[in-house]
Amino acid sequence: MEVLYEREAGELPGQPVRAPDGRWTVSILGIAPPEITIDEDERVVFVDSVIGSRTPVYCQVYDGELEIAGTLHRMLGLVPQGTPVDRIVPWAVTIDDGHPAAWLEVFYRADRAQMGAAGGHLKMAISARADHPLLCFHDEIGYRESFRRVAQGFFESFEPAQRAAELKYLDVMIRYAEDVPIGFKKSVLTDVEERAGYERWTTTATLMMPVDQDELHLKEDREVYILDATRYVAFGRFTTVADGELVLDLALQRVEGNLYRYAGEVYGVHERGEFRTVDPRGLASAPLIATTLDRLLATSAGFSLDQEEYVPTFDPTTPQRVTYFHHAGDSPRLVRMQIGDGEMQRIVDEHGMPMDDRLEEEGRRFSIRRALRKGKP
Repeated sequence: MEVLYEREAGELPGQPVRAPDGRWTVSILGIAPPEITIDEDERVVFVDSVIGSRTPVYCQVYDGELEIAGTLHRMLGLVPQGTPVDRIVPWAVTIDDGHPAAWLEVFYRADRAQMGAAGGHLKMAISARADHPLLCFHDEIGYRESFRRVAQGFFESFEPAQRAAELKYLDVMIRYAEDVPIGFKKSVLTDVEERAGYERWTTTATLMMPVDQDELHLKEDREVYILDATRYVAFGRFTTVADGELVLDLALQRVEGNLYRYAGEVYGVHERGEFRTVDPRGLASAPLIATTLDRLLATSAGFSLDQEEYVPTFDPTTPQRVTYFHHAGDSPRLVRMQIGDGEMQRIVDEHGMPMDDRLEEEGRRFSIRRALRKGKP
């Protein structure tokens, strides 16, 4: 069995691929031109590459945004139902052309008559491009490095015919449990074209948390805020998908001043109501809080700052109080955060934005560290 896991493909030349409508080009490694099929209903192009193994490497190009954690959860369904799973492993998180990519592998036992071997090795990777998400997978023992070469090359060579407008700010951070990558967080700041002076702040956080050797918790939180000209929150939309199920879908609207109304589904319960913030101007956005922290770090030996932050997965009916503080004698860019009974340590950059968050929980060390930044918040 060990010999099977050590199998790799030989030389794999690049094979050019062009979208049928000319909207993108890509290169995929393989020993022959790939097989191309199109599903117009699902708006996906399938690119199957032969690498010399029994099964090809399957890659897909989607048109429009894709929910990453939910897609990975569906991909786990490729393991035959009832088959014992030995391990599900978050393999890596990489960055290609400013887009994070999540990598997973699954080791399972299979019926020799059905699978041709007494085990299975499903490898998958998904690139969270906003315009055209990319997915690759291979279900055969071994060929791990070969799959990595094919998928990484596919992600890195992808070129849309028309580039999206330049972002004001892009930040990608990788999440770790101890030193194992378990996800990423992507934050983007853009202008709202329909409203002069307003901005859109979007964060997407994907989590691949091992629960046990054979179980993985997959979750994706997406938050979209519309910020007014002073960077206070005018509108928010929140969704959470956990293990393939939509568990949160909520909208937040500022009515006037510091009065907000919310409505939506939270863990199967319909929530609707309103609240007022202590701050008469409303909820401060993440970029605004960062600006405040940077100013305080530059002008104060030590400080304590209370902020109201809306976390509907915790409580959709009211904002949570978060205290940011810095002690005299702390590292120059260290900010501590108190949320309930927990404390997190954060290193911030020259704009006050997070570069490295760290906390301990039940004896385990968790962190989220910056991998890429473009622009200024």
